[in-house]
Amino acid sequence: MEQVKVGTFEASLGEFTNGTHTLPNAKLTLENGAVKTGDSVDKNAPIASNKIELTSGKDSDYVDIMGAQADHGMGTWITTWLAQDSKSNDKVTLNLDTRDARVGTYNATVTWNLIQTP
Repeated sequence: MEQVKVGTFEASLGEFTNGTHTLPNAKLTLENGAVKTGDSVDKNAPIASNKIELTSGKDSDYVDIMGAQADHGMGTWITTWLAQDSKSNDKVTLNLDTRDARVGTYNATVTWNLIQTP
């Protein structure tokens, strides 16, 4: 019997802009996240996506971060992408095409959605 997903946590990445110029198709990649809880019981944890690739854009697609089946995911959960050491973190990468970059500070917004379905 197929289980039906009842909850999803998703994200999208807006445009990287310095106010007047945009860097197209930036990619923020998150890999091998660990789902954790402050509760003592975690047998009904939601499932985190193994590889999340957010591509920047005005109308970028939402990508699943983690999801839960019926009777799973209740409580407080955190997905982390922490490195084993504090010197580098290959679980989180940002790829930018800077050939057309202009002077300035570029910013982008990550939009997070929590969707609860019956």
